[in-house]
Amino acid sequence: SDEISSKGNKLKFNSNNAGGILGGISTGQEIIARMHYRGNAKKRLSLLFSESSVKETSEVVQRFGTQKTLYKVLAYSNSSSEIKNSALLAILDISNKQSVFSLSSPGEEEHILKSESLSYPAQSADK
Repeated sequence: SDEISSKGNKLKFNSNNAGGILGGISTGQEIIARMHYRGNAKKRLSLLFSESSVKETSEVVQRFGTQKTLYKVLAYSNSSSEIKNSALLAILDISNKQSVFSLSSPGEEEHILKSESLSYPAQSADK
């Protein structure tokens, strides 16, 4: 590999071994750095709990002010105990912290859902 030094505003190779197919940078070639901005996620996989049974046709309703959005239930597990506590997974918009979530099933009254945040591993900067 070639060492690079700077002289004023210009970069200079200390030897002329750069370039070719394997070198990647030829003497005199501009060095371009590209960066990609990874913004904050607006949707996340969420774990929700319901005191009513979840059905295949159930949907999660998100309400924020006058806005109402429906989301599919990805997976669910109904409790067989007397204390009805069904768990379900859905990908939800997390940008509005004051949102209220409920479970909607055709022909039934909506039931409020309790959400529990899932922890996500920290992303390293070098990936």
